[in-house]
Amino acid sequence: MQQTQCTMRAKCGDEMAEKPNLDPLSLWREMLGQWERGLNSVANQAMGSDEFSRAMHQVTAMSLRMQQTVGDAFGKSLQAMNLPSRADLISIAERLSRIEARLDEMAAAQATPPAASPTQPPRTRRPPTAE
Repeated sequence: MQQTQCTMRAKCGDEMAEKPNLDPLSLWREMLGQWERGLNSVANQAMGSDEFSRAMHQVTAMSLRMQQTVGDAFGKSLQAMNLPSRADLISIAERLSRIEARLDEMAAAQATPPAASPTQPPRTRRPPTAE
C-alpha cells in the first residue's frame, strides 16, 4: 500500500510538473497588453490623419463656444439675482488689496517721527545792554 501511494505521488508530481501554470492574473495581464498594443496602433494611425486634426479643432472650438455661452448665461442670471460675478469679486479683492497697502503706508508714515528740521547754531551774540 505504501509503495502504491509513493508511485501515485510520483505520477501526480510528474503530471503537475507537466501542466503549465494557469495564473488567471497573468492571462489577464497578457490579454490587456495585447489589447493596449492593438488600440495604440489604431489610435496612432487615426491621430496622424488630417481628418482627425480637423475634427479635434472643430470639437475644441465648439467646446469653447459652449463654455462662453454658459458663462454669459450664468453671469446674466447672477446679475438678475443681484449677486456678484467672479469678475466682480476679483475686482473687489484687488481694490481691497490696494487700499490695505495704502493704509499700511500711512500707518508706517505716522509711526516714524517727522524728520527733524535742521538745527540752528546756538546764538552766541548777546543783545546790547544799556549801561
